Amino acid sequence: MSKTIRAKFYCTSVKDDGHSEIVNLSAVYGNDDKDNKENNQFSEVTPCGEIEMFISNPGAKGFIKKGNYYYLDFTEAPTA
Repeated sequence: MSKTIRAKFYCTSVKDDGHSEIVNLSAVYGNDDKDNKENNQFSEVTPCGEIEMFISNPGAKGFIKKGNYYYLDFTEAPTA
């Protein structure tokens, strides 16, 4: 049985280079703000991290928007 872990990221930028979108995401961080309780919880287990993706699939372009939060679920994939 495979295990999945979840991280929460914030989109810091989306750029279109004419061929694909370049999307940058950063792990959320807490600042002990009571209104941001979920971000505080995520930052305890994922204190920092960045992801950069190049999206060329027309059906996926435009889905990720700057300023929005996203959950990323990680499940181990087979090697072959």
